[in-house]
Amino acid sequence: MRKAPSTFTAAVMLAVFLCFGNAQIFAQCTICVSAVDQTCSGDFEDCGSSLAGCTQSSVFQVGCNGYYTLSAKVYSCIKSCNCNSCVIVEKVGSSSLVDSVSSNCSNQFCDGQKSVYLYAAYSYRLHVCKRPCDEGLDCDDCDSNCKAEGTLSYGVLSCP
Repeated sequence: MRKAPSTFTAAVMLAVFLCFGNAQIFAQCTICVSAVDQTCSGDFEDCGSSLAGCTQSSVFQVGCNGYYTLSAKVYSCIKSCNCNSCVIVEKVGSSSLVDSVSSNCSNQFCDGQKSVYLYAAYSYRLHVCKRPCDEGLDCDDCDSNCKAEGTLSYGVLSCP
């Protein structure tokens, strides 16, 4: 008659199984999508609502239902906080805007991020819009060297 594994052996086997199972799930959920817009367009008020003049990513799907990090930043600018990076996630097919984030003109780092819940069953597109920073500013105040970047990520150290 065979002897059943000890409690310790059974616990180790279960831990290994759960670890490898979770690693596979984690790998399925890992994603990095990004886009850069270099041409200023629109108004400050358009930041989370208008896609006119924006750069867009390819259509993508997430591997798992859950929260993903949506980030916006500006870089290569003479006066970076005169430009705003507006990042918008669109649900493809319905053309509905899921969520948005901006680069926070008012903070000294000119970047922002938030969590957005996405479903694996849908296709999405990331839009990045370089907009003027404040209501009083227009695109003339946002220098041409400035780049607006947006990313959607999960499970990566850096994106892109």
